[in-house]
Amino acid sequence: MIKRPGRFGGRERSVNAQVDLLISIAEKVVVAVSASGLSLVGMRLFRPRIKLSPDIAVRWSEHRQGLRYNLKLVNKSRRVLVDLRFELVFVYENSEGRHKTKLIARARPDPMSIKGRSWKKQTTNVSGAYTVAYSEDIIAVIAERTLAGTRAAHLRFRCFARDGMSGIGRQFEMKYEPPLASLVYGNFEKVKSRKVIREEPHDGWTAKLADLFGPGGPGGPGGVGEVGGVVPGARRDGGTASDAGAHDSGSGTSGDKELGR
Repeated sequence: MIKRPGRFGGRERSVNAQVDLLISIAEKVVVAVSASGLSLVGMRLFRPRIKLSPDIAVRWSEHRQGLRYNLKLVNKSRRVLVDLRFELVFVYENSEGRHKTKLIARARPDPMSIKGRSWKKQTTNVSGAYTVAYSEDIIAVIAERTLAGTRAAHLRFRCFARDGMSGIGRQFEMKYEPPLASLVYGNFEKVKSRKVIREEPHDGWTAKLADLFGPGGPGGPGGVGEVGGVVPGARRDGGTASDAGAHDSGSGTSGDKELGR
């Protein structure tokens, strides 16, 4: 005689099947979440880490007989950085209160790399930092808008780099505001340091300020604003970075553009 399953036997098997399904789904969710978490951790660990100098060091170049504006970046990771790109723009408000940008320079250097931090304690100046040197007349761009009564103006520097191991790219940005006070006549203290040591301004720098802002300069009678390292008591302290290679941006000036367009 064939024994038929009881009324509750089929229901029990159905419940067991549903439990098995839920367990299978839960396992897949846990695996997916764990994989996503590991991916996020990996992206954070293997992405570029850069520190930018908070001030712009101004120097007189005897070779070029002109001013050079130096920005520094330091590789804070232990891996090499590749595919670097730089952009420097002046951002300001027009008479209608809209933000516009004036491109000063944009550059993508020839293939190059910046070494990462060493596991060993360094006692000498080594790679791991980079100087971006601009010969464009940055102070003239600032003076033009400052004397015209421009409000909410600042310099914006952007740097893009890729991690040499993972290939993950990342963009870094620094706003220099107020722009005049961000210009410090001097040199970076040392490699791996982002501090600008103020120096006695070269006659070419003081003459440039007098030509743009008048005999008293931007901080003198009838002047506008302050320039770091020139006017006593300038609002910003020295910034920093390191001297392991320099890149001249070359020319790249263009017309003004409105943000978001």
